[in-house]
Amino acid sequence: MISTAKKVSLKNNYIGYTIEGDTDLISVEYEVAWDPGTTERRFVWEYLTHEDFIRYTEFPSHSVILEGIIKACKEHFPFFENFSVDGGGIEANIPPMCLTLHKSDEIQEYLVEYMDFLKYLGFSDESLSAGIHVNVDMSMLGRTQLDKSETVRKLCQFAFDNIDFVIKFSGRKRGAQILSDMYHFLGDVYNLKPKSENLREFLIHKNLLADFFMSDNTSSHLSLFNMHAGKCGRDALEIRWFGTTLDIKEYYQILEFAVSLIRFSRESTFEKLSESDYIQYVKEHPTMYNNLLDKLITHINRIR
Repeated sequence: MISTAKKVSLKNNYIGYTIEGDTDLISVEYEVAWDPGTTERRFVWEYLTHEDFIRYTEFPSHSVILEGIIKACKEHFPFFENFSVDGGGIEANIPPMCLTLHKSDEIQEYLVEYMDFLKYLGFSDESLSAGIHVNVDMSMLGRTQLDKSETVRKLCQFAFDNIDFVIKFSGRKRGAQILSDMYHFLGDVYNLKPKSENLREFLIHKNLLADFFMSDNTSSHLSLFNMHAGKCGRDALEIRWFGTTLDIKEYYQILEFAVSLIRFSRESTFEKLSESDYIQYVKEHPTMYNNLLDKLITHINRIR
């Protein structure tokens, strides 16, 4: 399906892929952690040296082995934009595509093969640090700057009003630092209203919102959104709160959750941002969000 898709030229020689009727570009930063025991490390080391991805040394370091794994991934999975060391393991950059193409049989088979390869090398989705960052085109937020601002406001309002629901569907493991960050920023920041008569409170509120949205490597917390991602040659909103997985259905549930939440926020009103409103929206698009809908149905049955 990718071979027949429309190619979109992006900045810095990046390429996006769309089809007629689905032109919203989504790229994914997919982190998976590697924390092997001695036996697993030796197995991977022997595999990499046998396949000439690293030179034989008696005591290879963790970083040397990861670099060898990246070389193997680049050879076996050339469609991915790039690989790097991140999240306690490696990160694969999945190129910009519309959601329909992300879910096509061709890409699904490619992802399953990649996941199986990572499992073979001892990677795990149990890490608290590794995550899946979904980068959606800023154009998905609306046509004008005002439309985009309104969508972001509604996205934040939904996350604040339904924080437990959002965290449950984030897929983050209990104990992950980002869960504390989500509760802090969604629970303690967005409900503060700037008061012109209280300059000190307004400045604190303004700075906290900046932390909430902007990536800042000097900060102790993990930002939930990055509005200046600029991923894969285009302006993007990066949604950073998702935990990683090596299960293809869970992977698609994360992707569908991110995309549907953006579209729901764009199309809804401030008066219609409840959990039930969102679930109804997903139900109205069962083909596009089929994996997510399965999870939502299980969620609904449990809370009844």
